[in-house]
Amino acid sequence: MIEGECRLGTDAIPEERLLPGNRVHLPPGERHWHGAAPGATMAHLSITTGAEPVWDGPPPSR
Repeated sequence: MIEGECRLGTDAIPEERLLPGNRVHLPPGERHWHGAAPGATMAHLSITTGAEPVWDGPPPSR
C-alpha cells in the first residue's frame, strides 16, 4: 500500500484492512479481491509474474 486505506480478502481470509506501508504476497492463482475502504481512497503497486490476471467480478457483499 502506498496511500489510503484498503480492504483485501481471499477465499481463506474474509477481509483484512491494509494501511500505507503494509505488504501482501499472494501466491500465483490465489483468488482475492481488494479495493478502497468505504469513504476512503487507496493507491497500491501490483507486481504480477508468470501469467495474466483473471478478473472474476465484484467482491462479495460484506
